[in-house]
Amino acid sequence: MNEGKQQMGSGAGETTTEPVRPMWVLTPLESVGPLRFGMSADEVRAALPEAVELSRFSAEPFYPEIYGL
Repeated sequence: MNEGKQQMGSGAGETTTEPVRPMWVLTPLESVGPLRFGMSADEVRAALPEAVELSRFSAEPFYPEIYGL
């Protein structure tokens, strides 16, 4: 088995190789995995160094001053 890969059965004796994904824990109103609500863009980059691109978006149409990342 390759490091970072996992053999998974798909039924009828077949197997497929898929990347192992990290399991993130949700803490309501606080965090999702390594991300905490209210983090700056630099903190998000540090928490997710494997992220290819970060982009901002309007998170709530009724509060345009609030952005998501």
